[in-house]
Amino acid sequence: MKYRDYYQILGVPRGASEKEIRDAFRKLARQFHPDRHEQGSKEQKAAEERFKEITEAHEVLGDPEKRKRYDTLGSGYADGSDFTPPDGFDFSSFFGGAGAGAGGRARRPRGGASGMGGFSDFFRTVFGGAGGDPFGFGGQAGGFAGQAGPGGAGGFSGGEGFRGAERAPDTEGTLELELLEAYRGGKRSVNLGSATGGMRTVELNVPAGVRDGARLRLRGQGRPAQPGAPAGDLLLKVKIREDGAFKLQGDDVVTEVKVWPWEVVLGTRIEVPTFDGRAELRIPAGSTGDGRLRLRGQGWPRPGGQRGDLFVVLRIVVPAEANQRERELYEELAALRRDRP
Repeated sequence: MKYRDYYQILGVPRGASEKEIRDAFRKLARQFHPDRHEQGSKEQKAAEERFKEITEAHEVLGDPEKRKRYDTLGSGYADGSDFTPPDGFDFSSFFGGAGAGAGGRARRPRGGASGMGGFSDFFRTVFGGAGGDPFGFGGQAGGFAGQAGPGGAGGFSGGEGFRGAERAPDTEGTLELELLEAYRGGKRSVNLGSATGGMRTVELNVPAGVRDGARLRLRGQGRPAQPGAPAGDLLLKVKIREDGAFKLQGDDVVTEVKVWPWEVVLGTRIEVPTFDGRAELRIPAGSTGDGRLRLRGQGWPRPGGQRGDLFVVLRIVVPAEANQRERELYEELAALRRDRP
């Protein structure tokens, strides 16, 4: 079994304050969240493993009782080295003693745990098998899976109502959004099946700029649990339906506009559609139909409040039926321009 140096994983000293630990976790969680990478890519898989380590470290260091328990092991180990528990180390007492809530009941893992989650053998050995769900942070029902809520990794506040019965498994589904809906975000009603076979409606807060493939969590809205046990969560995978006006390319948005030949030859100003209405675009003289013009800061929202860019592709069209005067002018142009493109 390999030792896990949770302080090293979060990049904080052993004497770090709760705030330093919480801030370090939030920074790393944003950096390594799998939703920031292309689904199925090597980068996403590497980020997922790093994210599990970060979440496991915060599960321990962010809980005063677990941290105290962990610190009793001492600081004489290196991360990844072979670990042999010290003589007399009592693993069984964690949830029955220091880790128990009021009345001696076991406290629920703060990460929305559903069993061992993705936590390491080291964690399960030291803490008696109370693993957490490494993707279970969000803090509030309907929170965005890519953003830590006010409580960091914690969605649960102790052992209230938990009496040792196994938590129901999470339920997964798909939430389809129009492109503009995903851009604007906001409240959205979702119809769910109930335990009695009927339907129930819950409200979900969709973050503005949610990405395709992101997962939104509705805590306690999953499959019904056995009597006395907590219900599982509902995980909704976002599927964005692109429309004909805009296409997403990472943080950037691409749209196409039609222009007359003389507009690209002489240059002009036109209005183009954006997510926020219409914006003026200057077409430089001599522009080509295969070029792209940029409107900075008019693309998809990025973490931190910035936005990508909007790229406008010019599509040159000609009049379907030229009148007599137009034909005369085109003939004059043909006489002036004898070379081939």
